[in-house]
Amino acid sequence: MRDRIKDALRASIDTEDAAVEKRLATGGDKRKRAVKQAVKAARRQAEEATTTVDAAKPLEVTLSSDEAAALKRLRSQLRDQGHGVSKGELIRIAVALLAEQSDETVATLLAALPKLAPH
Repeated sequence: MRDRIKDALRASIDTEDAAVEKRLATGGDKRKRAVKQAVKAARRQAEEATTTVDAAKPLEVTLSSDEAAALKRLRSQLRDQGHGVSKGELIRIAVALLAEQSDETVATLLAALPKLAPH
């Protein structure tokens, strides 16, 4: 009688273990879920970040030949990565980054800026 009870309990435990194993997500499933959640979060942040702002007057900027080449190289690199960006957008990013710097850092950068020859 005891052997039959033990066998029935073992079978019950094995069945429950198999059922639990099926319910638990595998490593691949967890990864897929994590990627989907990250993509959704990134899309939400992108949607929140795409607010429109009022445009100011157009600005004409004269760059040195080295600065123009660096701007062209950066645009090319971004385009190769799938990010089409205009010169104006890069200038706006530069302004935002510059605004985050301290007054001392901006003064140092300004002092190191080469003078442009008149054209």
